[in-house]
Amino acid sequence: MGKEAGVTLLELLMALAIAALLTGLAVQGFRPLLERGGGGRMLAAVADSIRLARSAAARHNGTVTLCGSADGQTCNGGWDEGSILFIDHDGDRVMDAGDRLLQRNDFSGLSGTLRWRAFSSGGGKYLQVTPQGSTKQNGSFHYCPESGDVHNARRLIISPTGRIRYSEDVQCDGV
Repeated sequence: MGKEAGVTLLELLMALAIAALLTGLAVQGFRPLLERGGGGRMLAAVADSIRLARSAAARHNGTVTLCGSADGQTCNGGWDEGSILFIDHDGDRVMDAGDRLLQRNDFSGLSGTLRWRAFSSGGGKYLQVTPQGSTKQNGSFHYCPESGDVHNARRLIISPTGRIRYSEDVQCDGV
């Protein structure tokens, strides 16, 4: 009778334990990459919304409003939950019956915080673009990862002329 090949239950359990340990270590190593990607997606979506807002404001000769939105219908949520962009015919920063929704962003599956800091009235609730393409308030969007790792913190700066640029947020404090 020949020698039979196979593994014992103990050998199989040891191999599974080692594989689980290595998988756990690998997932932890990917966390910064996932945070950087999530923040990049949030800021890229906001930048796309601002570009669309400038174009739509000029095309429709009216004010366009961008605001944080949890439900995708009203300006009622944090920026890290999502945002809506709409033609704001009366400029009241509320999506009324006569206004038209242009874009909806949903950030519910992404982690980290996204804040808008405006240097004029309105604080962090909205950003409005005029038909000339300028903003009624300049400021910056700040992304801070859930872990607080400042290496993955990012900032999107909006000038009064509506131009945007990316920067680092070196202290993850939104300043």
